[in-house]
Amino acid sequence: MNSTVEEINFWSALERALNNVDASLKTKEIEFTKQLLKTTRRNVAYNQLTTTEIEKALPKSREYNNLLKDFPIHDLLHAKVCTVFHTHKCRTLDQFIWS
Repeated sequence: MNSTVEEINFWSALERALNNVDASLKTKEIEFTKQLLKTTRRNVAYNQLTTTEIEKALPKSREYNNLLKDFPIHDLLHAKVCTVFHTHKCRTLDQFIWS
């Protein structure tokens, strides 16, 4: 169960972190710095501040979170799977998958 919960937590934390970085990059201070770098023709530094790939990563993390939010993951994790082959053990689906 830990692996599945960790995956859900990862995508949630990633989206929060990307949102925080994106918000930080849109502050007045950063916008001023970017304009100053552009005006003084410091192209390398300007490009590093403007090319962050957040525009690509944020939608991807949102898609994963939307999928995981709508998916009945907790119901599936607690569903019982009984193996009939050689033993009659019942385990949760998550234990069955990750063992």
